[in-house]
Amino acid sequence: MTLRPSSESIMVCVHYGPHGQRLIQRGSQLSKLLSAPLCVLTVDSSKDNEYNQEKEQYLSGWETGEAQYLRIVQGVWVKPGK
Repeated sequence: MTLRPSSESIMVCVHYGPHGQRLIQRGSQLSKLLSAPLCVLTVDSSKDNEYNQEKEQYLSGWETGEAQYLRIVQGVWVKPGK
């Protein structure tokens, strides 16, 4: 089933963890069905700036495909991959 192109956009807001990947996959399926762009937003509200390997693994796994990825760290936009 394919719907006609729309002026809609799909935004998926996720936090680090296993559920984020599943939400991104569902958002991707919906964006393809609607022929709509997909944007993934992650907000990191932690106060510590120390490196977190688990977070970086999730980010690197998410930043693939045709979606636009936005990340906010302590109220500041961060370019994808940073």
